[in-house]
Order: sequence, then C-alpha cells, then structure tokens
Amino acid sequence: EPIITSITFDSQDSRCESKRGNAQWSEDRTDILICTDADADWTRIEEYAGCGGADCPAPQRIATLLLHEIGHAWTAAHLTPARQQALIDHVELTTWNGKSVAWEQRRVEWAAETLAWGLSEATNRELMLNAPDCATLAEGFHILTRTSALNTCD
Repeated sequence: EPIITSITFDSQDSRCESKRGNAQWSEDRTDILICTDADADWTRIEEYAGCGGADCPAPQRIATLLLHEIGHAWTAAHLTPARQQALIDHVELTTWNGKSVAWEQRRVEWAAETLAWGLSEATNRELMLNAPDCATLAEGFHILTRTSALNTCD
C-alpha cells in the first residue's frame, strides 16, 4: 500500500485555487488534499460506478480524484527509476515531473491518472489527459504495477 499520512477535505485551502486536489509526497509520507468539503454522500458511491467526468455526481468525482492522489503516494513509495523511465518512453514524453511543462505533459500525473483508471470503471475519455487510447492505458498500468488493470478495454 502507499504511505499516506493525512487526507484533508477543504475547498478553502489556498492550494485549491486552480486544482481539484493536491498530494505532497516523499518516499515515507504523503499528505493528500481534496478540494471539496467533506459532506459528500459517500454511502451512495456505488451508484456512480463507471462515471468519472465532470457530469458525474460529486461523490464519484471525489472518489476518482482520491484514487489519483493515492496514485501519487504509491508511485512515490514504490516506483523505481527504471519503471519511471519505461513509462516516459511508453508515452514518448521527456519529463517525470518537470514544473516547466503543462500538467498533462508530466508523467507523474499520467501515472496517477493511469492508476486511477486501472483501479476504477472510468473510461479513458473520462481522464484529464486528453483521452489516451485504452491499450496505451492498459500497457502503462502494467509498466507501473507489473499487473493487469482491473479496468478493461472491452
């Protein structure tokens, strides 16, 4: 499992200005911030299976975002430099987490989105990464985890 030291729900946090969530990570801790209030109806989350985009009810958007942020914790704790490079090569981009490039061009974000996709029922079109094809996501998930995604390309 990833090492998570805190999960906070706070739509008023200053880090939420242009983000839906935030994870600050290192090898031994991750602090997660979800930029919404904690009053989402978590008891009904199963009703929203397969929904991950902006039109989904708030609980599923929060769950997908939480999977994304937990993905950051997992990659920080478990991903080797060799697998980071393999993912960079797989998607043909040059940076893991270069702050000078757009968010969707950072492979650390691509990794978190791929993990969220592979562990949920979201489709590739519901991701924030310009809808990579399903085969690319499935191979990326395998590169990251050395296992098959729970999500399928069917």
